[in-house]
Amino acid sequence: MILYDVKKMTDEIFLLTKLGAKCVSRVNDPVKLIGKLADPKAAQGALKTCQEIDRLESYAVSLVIFRPFHMLRYLFLLMLSCSISSVNAQLTTGWLQCGDAVMGAPFRVRFSNQNAELVFKGDSYTLIFNRAWRSQDGESWTDYHNDALVITTNIPSDSYVSLGKKGSMHSMATCDVHAVQ
Repeated sequence: MILYDVKKMTDEIFLLTKLGAKCVSRVNDPVKLIGKLADPKAAQGALKTCQEIDRLESYAVSLVIFRPFHMLRYLFLLMLSCSISSVNAQLTTGWLQCGDAVMGAPFRVRFSNQNAELVFKGDSYTLIFNRAWRSQDGESWTDYHNDALVITTNIPSDSYVSLGKKGSMHSMATCDVHAVQ
């Protein structure tokens, strides 16, 4: 607390600490479900928990909007810890393949923490984690890349995967994926 110059533990500080701890602890639940996202119940549970975390973060923001500056610094720490926990929760799935509706050539992909393994047109590729972000509409996105390719996905919130050439705005293949049977 010295780092943030908190001289007195107010009710707001206690409440924000409680909210921060709850956000961080709740991130563990959807992370545990990442490998089971092919199961609709697991995917729905992970999504509901992420929505709960978002509501908690929004509530924390509403508490300090008109508070002194040191409260905003504390909130920044809270939000940063929640965001870092979410972003570092990279994907882990079994092998996934394109469904019936595919633009371009079908492919198979498996996400494993820092890597994405790709089979496309008979060739195998390994791509490394690049970044995770949240769109303006609140959807979570992750991408992986190597020297030539980029894979972008919105798993776990949906099952969309896009494959493109690095540096290109156009996809070479895109589809909704499901677990390989």
